[in-house]
Amino acid sequence: MADSKVAGVFSTADEIIRKAADASSGESYIVVCRDSEEGDKLKEKTGLQVEMVKHSPSNDGPVFRNLATAFEPDGEEPALSSVLGRLSDLGLSDVDAREVLGYAEDGLLVLLKTN
Repeated sequence: MADSKVAGVFSTADEIIRKAADASSGESYIVVCRDSEEGDKLKEKTGLQVEMVKHSPSNDGPVFRNLATAFEPDGEEPALSSVLGRLSDLGLSDVDAREVLGYAEDGLLVLLKTN
């Protein structure tokens, strides 16, 4: 798959729906999220590809805590490796995949623009 880059981080599906309405027809986007209800809403209203991530880190906490430990590969569990692998398959670097996962784990929706 082509390289992807983060086009935005949103708190609700409605924000992405508004953004998608403004996008040109030649642009391709993927949404990464954890909430299946928000993901289903996006699929229904926009037709965007939605990638669900459902990994729960053992050090669950606020955003700054997740991001502070996001780059520590020691003792990485198989579920985390699987999710990071899926994000990597979308064209994200390892660092970007970990950042996107951190946002998704905190309930945010990440819009990726694919090339």
